[in-house]
Amino acid sequence: MAATRSSVLAAMLLLIPAAIVDAQFKCPKNRGQFEDPVQCDKYYVCDEGEATEKLCPDGLVFDPTIKLVNKCDQPFNVDCGDRFELQPAQGTTDYCPRKNGFFSHPDPSICNVFYSCINGEELEMSCTGGLHFDEKSGTCVWPDKLNDGFQCPKETRYDKNGQVITHPNYPHPSDCSQFYYCLNGIEPRLGKCDAKMVYNEDLQRCDDPENVPECCGGRTGRLLRFEDPYQCDKYYECNDGRVKEQLCPDGLVFNPASKLVNKCDQVFNVDCGGRKELQPPRPIGVCPRQNGFFPHPDSSICNIFYNCINGRELEMTCVAGLHFNEPTGTCVWPDMANRQGCGSNANKKLNDGFQCPKNAQKMDKNGQIITHPNYPHPDDCQRFYICLNGIEPRQGTCDQGMVYNEDLQRCDDPENVPGW
Repeated sequence: MAATRSSVLAAMLLLIPAAIVDAQFKCPKNRGQFEDPVQCDKYYVCDEGEATEKLCPDGLVFDPTIKLVNKCDQPFNVDCGDRFELQPAQGTTDYCPRKNGFFSHPDPSICNVFYSCINGEELEMSCTGGLHFDEKSGTCVWPDKLNDGFQCPKETRYDKNGQVITHPNYPHPSDCSQFYYCLNGIEPRLGKCDAKMVYNEDLQRCDDPENVPECCGGRTGRLLRFEDPYQCDKYYECNDGRVKEQLCPDGLVFNPASKLVNKCDQVFNVDCGGRKELQPPRPIGVCPRQNGFFPHPDSSICNIFYNCINGRELEMTCVAGLHFNEPTGTCVWPDMANRQGCGSNANKKLNDGFQCPKNAQKMDKNGQIITHPNYPHPDDCQRFYICLNGIEPRQGTCDQGMVYNEDLQRCDDPENVPGW
């Protein structure tokens, strides 16, 4: 008898935490989504006054102010207030400490590179010349101190007439084609002279190298590199007063804005401007040039692309539903890639054959036309189809552990989907 009473007591104790959770949150309205008062990535879905606890995907937080159905957003877009707690991080790599979000490079000395993480898959991105990634705002900003350690001197600088220089310039210690300028005397930025020009400290501006004789090769003997005005993969090295013509590896182009010693970079990272010419290509196999990111040679296969390094290809695949976009070197939605033969225009088919039903407008329970109707996948309960404006098909995927609920037109817990 005592053993039975002990078992009953233990069972009641196990039920207490769940009862406390239910009792703690009261639905403000019969229907809607409402934030947890303590945890920023937790929220409650209220239906007929009953609350169901939910979590945003790892790395995102709940924003009660937005009008979208999916109210989980990037942390830098949301004012969490006193909701400081978060779910345990689920990231599996140094690049994605959480499965979703924008994160700094794990090496703190690399400030211009950051990662966009979506469901644990990282995409490396770079800030434009001179900017650093700021994780708090999710944007690239000007640093208080440049990567090379330069800070604006505290002393006020005057011109020859004794007037205060509002935005003073300072020479670069080792590269004569570059210089520093301090906005309002306090905000450091790196400046760069035009091709084949160097900074003249006496004139406080860029000048012809012959007018700055100590600068061909740098103040400490460092090489100077200048872009060719017409050919984007050609550049010139200036050392000890001698100029030598050079070419980037086939497929790469010269980036004069790069701070790296090797200034040859991927085409999509460089603004060639009027430098339209390129060296003749040296194709090998599926690589039209020996270096770069290239689409599959079959124009109907849009989700596969190749990373070519010195003529050796590595086959890569975009995540479900995306197409490779060569101008940006990334995977994007089909309508953004706009590739012929595989684009997702009206009434087109996806790779698995799905096509948005024609002349079959889908209605909700109130008899209203659904602008972007969903349809279940025939074989995979975690997937579904979205028809933008009823005619443009895309494939959607539920979060891990969720399945598509056709009745609710959204992803749901498996126990709520009959037949799962």
